[in-house]
Amino acid sequence: MESPESFPYDRESDELETSFVELLMRARNADYGEEQILSWEELVGKTRYMNDDELLLDALVELGDAYTYGGELCQLPTSFQEARIIFETLDLDQQADWAPYLGKQYKYYLTALLDHPDTPVAILHRELAELRDFWSAHASSMKEYYLRAYYVFRELGDDPAAREAFSLWLAEPREEGSFSECPSCSAIHHIKSLYAMGDTFDAVSVGEQALSQTEDFCSAQPENLYLSMLEPWIYAGEVKKARRAHRKTLRRDLHSRIGTEFYSQHFMYYALMGMRGYKFQYHIGVMFFVSQLPYWLEMESPRILMDSAAAAAILLRHYPRPSRRLRLKFLGSSLPWIISTDLENPTVAEAAQWCVDIVEKLAHRFDSRPGLTHPHTVVDMRRRIFDTEIPS
Repeated sequence: MESPESFPYDRESDELETSFVELLMRARNADYGEEQILSWEELVGKTRYMNDDELLLDALVELGDAYTYGGELCQLPTSFQEARIIFETLDLDQQADWAPYLGKQYKYYLTALLDHPDTPVAILHRELAELRDFWSAHASSMKEYYLRAYYVFRELGDDPAAREAFSLWLAEPREEGSFSECPSCSAIHHIKSLYAMGDTFDAVSVGEQALSQTEDFCSAQPENLYLSMLEPWIYAGEVKKARRAHRKTLRRDLHSRIGTEFYSQHFMYYALMGMRGYKFQYHIGVMFFVSQLPYWLEMESPRILMDSAAAAAILLRHYPRPSRRLRLKFLGSSLPWIISTDLENPTVAEAAQWCVDIVEKLAHRFDSRPGLTHPHTVVDMRRRIFDTEIPS
């Protein structure tokens, strides 16, 4: 029997393994953001040469989560599509193990496709059908499929199909486990949908019930719930609740690439509070606009940029001193997703028009989505900006 000393030793292989483990630990310990994304991208590259499909699938799923929660949702389709190809080669037992992880990313994958106006309608229909088949094969409830169907049909301007999907989502029982949104996140979808339909007081009722059930909170709560409740609370006259909630959420989203997803809700809070008579909120809102403008260069999708610009336009258009000069210099030509003009010490009115121009350009792109037969984004955005109801 050979002694341990006689076993062959491959220093290069051992060093590569050590390097891989160190990189893996760095990726797992990093906070969501650029460092974590770069680490997982490097790990995916390394695992391609290891001839281990499940290890590569694991790295791709982790990379997908890093994109999703790190402000790079637009990158998710590439990693997800490769992960799905590997998943389909696994045996049934392996698929059962991996299905919850793919299922969670499937939902964000569809969002990434919806949020980009270049995604053709045919692909949206195809991917929604793929999602339905995946859910039918691996989940015990179709609730999450119906929610995504609602978003797809609403985006395509098919209102009857969207209403039917929303009704089916409400009626379908929730599945416990990884295939479902947490109850609090599910409530946010419900709040936003009711509010968009004009059911403000029902939205408040759903939100306040969700906020009372703290045992259902995930790591994003209660902040995301608070943000979804700001507009309904203000229109329902619950201004004190909105003010307390906003104070608790603002710090998280300041000076953060990830926080740009929520800029539109912050802008709307300042605008609506100003309209309610709290004029100082207009000034704070404009300060927020100026201080956070550099982070517009990191908006993670065309939709987030469009929604943020629309809400900022509402705030700036209602500011009581439109001729005030803003001390800022910003390269609008460097914006993602669209080319805009540069800003240098504009008046508030000029900054408002700059935001409106961004919205108009992006809205026309969404209405030009290949295969779209019911364009509506330009009309929707103009109505949002120019016909915002003043809270009483």
